[in-house]
Amino acid sequence: MATFHVFVIRESPAFAMNSSLIFVLGLMVVGVSYAAFPGPGFVNPWVDTSRCPPGDTIPMCQLKKSKCTGVRKVFQGAVSPVGAVVKCANATGVMPGPDFFLSIGLAFAKGNSEMLADQVSTDPSVTMAIRQCTLNATGLLSPDNTIDRFAVATALNASLSTPALSAAAMEAAFSCPEPEDFQPTKYINCITSACISSVTVGPAKFF
Repeated sequence: MATFHVFVIRESPAFAMNSSLIFVLGLMVVGVSYAAFPGPGFVNPWVDTSRCPPGDTIPMCQLKKSKCTGVRKVFQGAVSPVGAVVKCANATGVMPGPDFFLSIGLAFAKGNSEMLADQVSTDPSVTMAIRQCTLNATGLLSPDNTIDRFAVATALNASLSTPALSAAAMEAAFSCPEPEDFQPTKYINCITSACISSVTVGPAKFF
C-alpha cells in the first residue's frame, strides 16, 4: 500500500504559492505514486513483448522497442501531453479533476500518454472534443478531421534513426487504419509494430 504524506507550507511575503498550483502538483505526485502500484490489467512495459515478432526474448524486444520510441514522440507535438490536454480541456470549458491527475503516472508508465484525453470527463462528447483538440495540436490532423498521413510520414522520417526504420514506419503511416473518434492509440501501435518488425539486431558482442 502506498504511503501518503501531507506537507504544510508556511507562506512568507517573499514566497507565496497559489493554492491551486499546490493542489495540482500534489495530485501529479500521487499519480506517479499510483503508477508504482498499478491496478489489475496493467502490463509492465519492460516485459511486454506483444508488439515484437514471436520468439523474441524480453531483452531483444526491449532493444527493438527502444529503436522505435520516435514513433510515439511524433504524436506528442510541441507541447507536453499533460499541458495539451489541460489546455484543450479548458478550451471546452472543463477543468480536469483528480481522476485526470491521478492517471498521469500510469499513462506514462504504460507508454500511452495520448490516453490522458480520456481521463478528463465522463461525457463522451466532451472527451471526443478534447481528443480532437489534442490531436489537432500535434499538426497531424487534416482540415477534414482525418489523419494527415503525409504529415505523419514526414515527421516519422525526421524522428527515426535509420532509413530502414523510417521507410517501414512511413509505409505503415499510409496503410494503418484511421483512428476512431480521434483516439490515435491503435494507429500509433500499428506504426510502432511495423517499425519494430523492421529492426535488425546483430549478434551480441562481448568485450
